[in-house]
Amino acid sequence: MKFISSFMRFFNQDFLRFFSQDFEPRISSFWNNISPVSKKAFLWVFLIVNFVFAWHTSLFFPEDHSLMQIKEGIPLTFQSGLGFGRFGGGLLQQVTGGHLLPIFNNVFCYVGLVLAVIYLANYWYVPKTTACYVLFSLFTILIPYVLPWVCYIRHQTYFWDLFLMIFALTLLIKPKWFHLIFATILFYICLGTYLSMVQFILVAVMGRCLMDIFYHQDTFKSLWKKYYKTGISILVASVVFAITLL
Repeated sequence: MKFISSFMRFFNQDFLRFFSQDFEPRISSFWNNISPVSKKAFLWVFLIVNFVFAWHTSLFFPEDHSLMQIKEGIPLTFQSGLGFGRFGGGLLQQVTGGHLLPIFNNVFCYVGLVLAVIYLANYWYVPKTTACYVLFSLFTILIPYVLPWVCYIRHQTYFWDLFLMIFALTLLIKPKWFHLIFATILFYICLGTYLSMVQFILVAVMGRCLMDIFYHQDTFKSLWKKYYKTGISILVASVVFAITLL
């Protein structure tokens, strides 16, 4: 009964109030709350990443997965991933009518990738200077592991999932009820795009825990108090995802 009353109080006071307010001031407030360091770092990293991967943006050669789907007449939309639990994949192509758009596809997905590493830098307590954010982001993006994902043009939308996951983890630092529910939904969408995303979630959380231990001298008890809601959110999203596969 206590849980039900808490949920109803959240629904009446927080959830409905959020959707009844004008979104323009909220967006303006969100933009103003972003630090100048993050804005400058994003611009520099975005320009460098587009320069480094310009060879792929200009060639835009479909890889084997996309060529196979085109050859067999399978639409490059989210329906093509329903059979193996990737219902979140192909959402960009769903919007574009199943087409892979040269230049736009790459540039749009690089926005998500750069946002992800900028948010990760903040989540991992990277010193808040433009130089540190840029170096951390470039080191993270330009490692060889990322290159195969760049080549799979249809799967580049997964870069936005990285951002959604870090954004969800950021919401869960000091979560309210709405943050907890919204973060769980984001985790569910990411798992439904590519199940291996759970590795990224765990690495991000473990990395922050290590930073808390080494720099803030947190104990395991204090870490539990800080992140048990994060664990609950990830667990609920994973269970719901597993149920949808049945």
